[in-house]
Amino acid sequence: LSRSDTDINLAAQRNSFAALERRSSNGGTVFEELSIPDGCIEVVISRDRMDTRLGMKLKSGGQQRQPFIDELEPDSLAAKNDLEVGDIICWVNEEQANGAQHVADIMRTHLKLRLIVRKGGDASKLRLSTAQQCQNESRSHWLFPASTGPRDDATAPGICAFQSLPSFLVSQQLVR
Repeated sequence: LSRSDTDINLAAQRNSFAALERRSSNGGTVFEELSIPDGCIEVVISRDRMDTRLGMKLKSGGQQRQPFIDELEPDSLAAKNDLEVGDIICWVNEEQANGAQHVADIMRTHLKLRLIVRKGGDASKLRLSTAQQCQNESRSHWLFPASTGPRDDATAPGICAFQSLPSFLVSQQLVR
């Protein structure tokens, strides 16, 4: 998979884009697009091959569901190989997080996901971008504060979390 700066910038700008997950009749997963407000650039991962979930599922209209947190250890998840190219990004904003417990759940998911993806061998897929580099930075703080980012990245309060990760995953399946 090749990723150019243009791809990364395109994904960062598409903050009106989201992937809505629904279960199809045969137990598979179908994804469709929906509109969400500007400034929603936080990322939650949904996997299309297993019933376990990391993060928060969205239902029609963008209303939140209770987060589905996978309590398996990162090594166990990586061993199952259930995070791969083509997994789907869902964008959520602070209002949809609705409460400190949900925020804490999402942050734990963020940290766990970082470990899983790094185990795959390409740490660059999780490089974070600062707010100054984000194309639509309209908030002073985010669900993922800088303290949750990889320690080898130069991050600051107001980071655009996972700016490069959406370009890596979304471009495979959703960006036309």
